[in-house]
Amino acid sequence: MAVSITSEALVLNREFSNEEYKRYARLIDERRSSGYYHHVIIEDAAGKRLETPGTHECLGVISLLDHYGFPRDLTGKTVLDVGCNSGFYSFVAKLRGAKSVLGLDASRDYTEQALLLREILGLNVEFHCIDGHSLDENFGSFDFVICGYGRLPTPAGA
Repeated sequence: MAVSITSEALVLNREFSNEEYKRYARLIDERRSSGYYHHVIIEDAAGKRLETPGTHECLGVISLLDHYGFPRDLTGKTVLDVGCNSGFYSFVAKLRGAKSVLGLDASRDYTEQALLLREILGLNVEFHCIDGHSLDENFGSFDFVICGYGRLPTPAGA
């Protein structure tokens, strides 16, 4: 796969060109004024890093989600991510083998961030700027639903 997950970053198996790296860094920075929630780190094969300035340490939360049943293997499954923000967990679902992933967020700014990250990562994840309450049968059915609203309790020893 073209992207892998480590405890430090989402790692690409390719290098950014200098122009591409500068463009992505500029586009991430341009979206700073609208606010980021997800802190996403992307590293290319040469070690160049792009980071979104959010406060939610997504990579650190994966083990907690796994503890509460986030599937490690979504091979062939369809996934809906309601309130996807900039799409980090949608990307994780795709990297864990999901056949298709649909991320929804009511915020245009977050949806634009997700689309930018999709471009950088080169992952086939679909995003729409709509409220989850607007979801209807035209979107189809899903095997697994992520709903990231609220907080999970921290398990003992985690």
